[in-house]
Amino acid sequence: MAAGILLLPLAAAIFLYLRRGGFLPETGLTNADEGFVPTPPSAALAPEEAPTVRVVSPGILGFAAVAALLLVSSFFFRVERPESLAEDRTGRDSAENIARRFLRVNGADPSRYHVVAYLGTGFPDDEEVRRQKPQENGRIPGFSDAAARYVLSRGGEPAFHRLAQENLPLAYWVVRFFEPEKKEEWKVLVDARRVRVVGFLNPREEAAPAAAPPGADSARARALAAAGALGYPAKDYVAVDVGSQDRPKRTDTTVVLEAGKAAVGEAKPRITAVFHGARLAAIFPSIRVPETFTREYERRRPADWVLLAAKIVAIGAFVGLGVIVFLRLVRGGGFRWRRLVGPLGVALVGIAVALANSIPNVGRAYPTEQPYSIFEVAVAFSFAIGGIAFLCLAACGFVLLSGARPGWRAALRRSGSLRDALARAVIAAAGTAGLARFTAVASSRFPALFDPDPTLPRALERLMPGYAGFWSAATTTFGLAVAAAAAALAWRQPTFQRRGFRILAFVAILFALAPIGARSSGEFAAAFLPEVAIAAWLAFCVFGLLKDHAAAWVLFGALFFGGSRAIELLAQPATADRAAGWTVVALVVLASAVLLAGKRERLAPAEPVTGWTATAEPLPGVTDGTGPTGATEAVEPP
Repeated sequence: MAAGILLLPLAAAIFLYLRRGGFLPETGLTNADEGFVPTPPSAALAPEEAPTVRVVSPGILGFAAVAALLLVSSFFFRVERPESLAEDRTGRDSAENIARRFLRVNGADPSRYHVVAYLGTGFPDDEEVRRQKPQENGRIPGFSDAAARYVLSRGGEPAFHRLAQENLPLAYWVVRFFEPEKKEEWKVLVDARRVRVVGFLNPREEAAPAAAPPGADSARARALAAAGALGYPAKDYVAVDVGSQDRPKRTDTTVVLEAGKAAVGEAKPRITAVFHGARLAAIFPSIRVPETFTREYERRRPADWVLLAAKIVAIGAFVGLGVIVFLRLVRGGGFRWRRLVGPLGVALVGIAVALANSIPNVGRAYPTEQPYSIFEVAVAFSFAIGGIAFLCLAACGFVLLSGARPGWRAALRRSGSLRDALARAVIAAAGTAGLARFTAVASSRFPALFDPDPTLPRALERLMPGYAGFWSAATTTFGLAVAAAAAALAWRQPTFQRRGFRILAFVAILFALAPIGARSSGEFAAAFLPEVAIAAWLAFCVFGLLKDHAAAWVLFGALFFGGSRAIELLAQPATADRAAGWTVVALVVLASAVLLAGKRERLAPAEPVTGWTATAEPLPGVTDGTGPTGATEAVEPP
């Protein structure tokens, strides 16, 4: 089925071939047909003119303000839900210190290891744990959506929260201690919420010797004692399986504990303890759910594959459309590459800092069977290639912005009043935040909509979490602006002047937003409708409120995306995380001030916009039949 997706573009090509009566003529496709064209003389760059910011009519602005107020009212609805169980009370540095103390207590010297701390998730399916064998290779399965969905379907949110609080921690700090080219390593699982070790792995070479193993009764007793020492309710657990495996110079013993009293339906929390000889070498939690439910939950129906194919085609079509628009801009020569030197210099600095910020976290991917020097070279090449790729993407984005909004750099500092920009940005950000909040309100009223999120902010893994949060907000804002620029440019193409293509574009957007794997029409609607509502509101903001006001774009990104990243960190109880949140606030304010600082021109207000419009300069060399090339026109979307 997946390979059959490739037949779709082939079928489209055959259809176009038959409709057009063959291939297009080859005339004009070669360089020889183009002939020799001398390089035009370089001309000095003229100062960029700040484009005019058109006034949004009071009616549109008032409607947007009322809609934003209605959406913000979602914050006044009480969400009947316990405090988040995926929260960080520990912090990365504290987790590393706890893990180091744990190693010393267990007779290992942490100073001889490379150390890396990163985030992990709990609540794994026991069957997946058995397949992965973490006690042998150190790989820990993460959160099982199927297991969580089973618990929610049988016991609701209270049962899920009870298990997550007592038996199955949701969010870990995983602290890895490893030596190059040695299989033996330590992975210590620190519960981010309870600030304590709740599990560990110490895989060793298969031929490593060990003392005689404990007896079955002794192994059960020691496993229960270890579970109690790690904070689990040991009195609720009983040993359901004790097995052994002979190694060349030792015998490994595995004890499986199960908490029948905490069962939810047929789902039962488990703890697996593994002894290498007489020494406890691993202990970790999981949950066993019926295999029939897991298979049914993970099964993909034919409709899912059809929807996946449509989703791939839709997203690919949008990406291809953006590439075509970019290539036409480059070939048309409607902009100067030298104007991109400044923005690309800023992007280069930001990308370099972001890559350096993630260096301390790369050790999590190191395979111990590989020489560490080779791994370092591979990481260096990966970072170099990634940096070049990100810089190229930034260049493409700046080209699209320049094509859709010539003079956007000057507009940041000079066009439009900051008061007007702030008003537009506040309305757009407040409405977006309120709409996102309605999802949480709805899930608290209808438990079937509850989707547990076991993850902590990924910025916490970085060397400078504050910069990681700021960079995420900046790149998200930039990506949204580039997508809007590409849409505005494509909208002016003669192809999209036809109603059929506009309807097709709208349908493609719906397919791109559609969720895959819904088990019922209600579940599909619950996941799909909020996405459509947010996309519709963002489209109204992009092409209605923010449209040609560059300063409003910056302030919207600072308020919504920057505010969201800051709140994610400020909401964590750990002091270091809150400090990172305030760092995000400071960096966002500083960046906004730098971008918007300048003497703003008092331009005469343009003709008020009375409809929802998308404005863009036409592509160089392309006319739409309404006037000479280079004319500017506002086109109303359907």
